[in-house]
Amino acid sequence: MIKRLLTIAMAALAIALGTTVVDSATAPATALGTYSLDGVGPTMYQTNRMYSTPNQPSPAGVTGTVDGINVRYSFNTANGAQPPGLSVQLCNAQRCAPITSSGQWTYAFAGDPANNVWALRFYSSASTTYTFKPTPYYGGNYAYQVNYN
Repeated sequence: MIKRLLTIAMAALAIALGTTVVDSATAPATALGTYSLDGVGPTMYQTNRMYSTPNQPSPAGVTGTVDGINVRYSFNTANGAQPPGLSVQLCNAQRCAPITSSGQWTYAFAGDPANNVWALRFYSSASTTYTFKPTPYYGGNYAYQVNYN
């Protein structure tokens, strides 16, 4: 019953973020626990500057080590466009790892403490620094699902 409710909740989140649900074939199968963190991403005003989400701690009582993490993010633009030259990283207290696309599972944190703090970093690389005009790239919803052993 709980697994069914989690599947429904993840599907609703995926619909809200405008992405697809990752099926169980690509999700880690060995996790003993899971938690999710979410929020609204930063607004990006210019190139060649790092923008970050606030650090978010894991829920109280989490123990064990990370197995895999599913990361989703979006931008609130008319056509869902992302800033040019965008690179995204997920960071914890030990390291940062690149996230190449929303909805990606990363195993870069496997073995790190599941009781951790997490943040996303966004960077728009360009040969010259310029302001996004006529409007900035407004941060949309983001979420990560941390599976741990």
